[in-house]
Amino acid sequence: MENKLNFLVVCENAILADISKNLSLINIFDVINTIGFPTMFPKFSVVFGLVCQNEGGHEATLAFSKNGSGLVEIKIPFTGKSFRSIQNFANFKFLEEGEYVFEIKLDNMLLGSTSLFLKKSS
Repeated sequence: MENKLNFLVVCENAILADISKNLSLINIFDVINTIGFPTMFPKFSVVFGLVCQNEGGHEATLAFSKNGSGLVEIKIPFTGKSFRSIQNFANFKFLEEGEYVFEIKLDNMLLGSTSLFLKKSS
C-alpha cells in the first residue's frame, strides 16, 4: 500500500462523531461569489483523509496559497496508518478574485490538492 489522499474538500461545516467516527460534510463547495474585494467569508472547513504506507509517527501539512504565495500552513503530527482532519477557518479575508489552492502533504510529500475559486458577482 502506498501513501494516499482519500479525500480533500472545502465545505461550510464538518462534524466527526465521537463514538462512531462517522464524518458529516455540510454544503461542499468550490466557488465563492461575492460583490467585491476584499471580502470576508464567515466560516468554512477544509477536510481531508489520508492513508499511510506504514505505522509510526507522521506529519500531515495543509498548505493554502494564492498564486504560489503561501497564506496558511498547518502542520499536524499523528501516529498510525490512517488520519482524518477538519481544519476550521473563521472570518477569513480574501483579498482578490481568482484561484486559491489547498495542498495536502504527508511527511513533506505532496499527496494532492483542490482549488477554491473566488468570483465577483455582476
